[in-house]
Amino acid sequence: MNKIVDFDAKVFFIKEQGSGYGVYQVILEVPESFVSQAKPGMFSVFATRDKTHLLRRPFSISGASYNRLAFLIKNVGPNTDYYVHLKHGDIINISNPRGQSIYIDNKINHYILVAGSIGAAPLIFLAKYLRKFGKRVTVLLGGRNISQIVGVNFFRTYGCEIKIIVEEHELPNVGLVTNLLKEEFELLKKKTSIVTCGSMPMMKAVAEMCKQKQITCQLILESVFACSIGVCSGCVVFMQDKTTRHICVDGPAFWAHELDLNQLNSVPRLCGSFKNK
Repeated sequence: MNKIVDFDAKVFFIKEQGSGYGVYQVILEVPESFVSQAKPGMFSVFATRDKTHLLRRPFSISGASYNRLAFLIKNVGPNTDYYVHLKHGDIINISNPRGQSIYIDNKINHYILVAGSIGAAPLIFLAKYLRKFGKRVTVLLGGRNISQIVGVNFFRTYGCEIKIIVEEHELPNVGLVTNLLKEEFELLKKKTSIVTCGSMPMMKAVAEMCKQKQITCQLILESVFACSIGVCSGCVVFMQDKTTRHICVDGPAFWAHELDLNQLNSVPRLCGSFKNK
C-alpha cells in the first residue's frame, strides 16, 4: 500500500454533467506521481469544508492524465456542494490515490461493465484503460430515470458498446440493469468478465447471476472511511472464509465469489461515486 501523501490540489475544471441529477466532473491539478499511481478502481480522499466535519471524503478516480485527476461527484450535502462549486484556481487538499486497483486479466478480451447511476464513476476510468489495451467493452447503464444515467459521453468517446435502461417509462427499454445483463449472457460466445458498481442490491443481483453462469465478477464496494488506513472498523466487509477485509486498503474492488454476499447490506454506503455529504 502506498504511503498516504496529502497535496493542495488546484482546481482546473468543474462542469455539471447530464440533466439535473447534480453530478459534476471535477478535474484537479496534482503531482505527476499521483497520476502515475492512479489505476482503475482507486480513490482519493478530500479534506472537508471545515473542521465541523471530521471525516475526509473519498471519491473514485474517474480519469488520470498529464498532471490531472478527474472525479465525478454527486452533490448531496454541504461538503459535496462545497467541492462542486469551487472555482478555477481554488485549492482543495486531497490524498494520493488509495486502495487496490481492479484486476484485469490479459487473457480476457471482453469486459461487461454494469453501473447503477453514479456507480459509473470508477467504471469510466476502467473503460478507458481497457480500450487502451484493445479490449472489447460493453457498458450497461441503469437508473430510476434518464437523468440518473451517468457517463454516456465518456463511454462513447472511448468506443464502448453502450446499452441503457431505466425504471420509469422514459425509454423503450424499461426495467432494471440486470435485465440487460441477462440479455448479454444469452449472446456470449467468448470468455467474458464482469465489473459492477452501484447499489448493494444491484451488485448482489449481478454477483448471483455471474455465479450461476460461472463468470468472473468484481464488485466495487464503497463505504464511509474513518481512518482510510485499515485501522478502524468503519469499512469492514465479510468474506466467505469468515475473515474480514477493509474496503479502504483491501478494496474497493473484490471478487464476488470471495465475498459473503449476505453480509453486504451491513457495509455503510458512501459512493461517487462515493455518495458523500
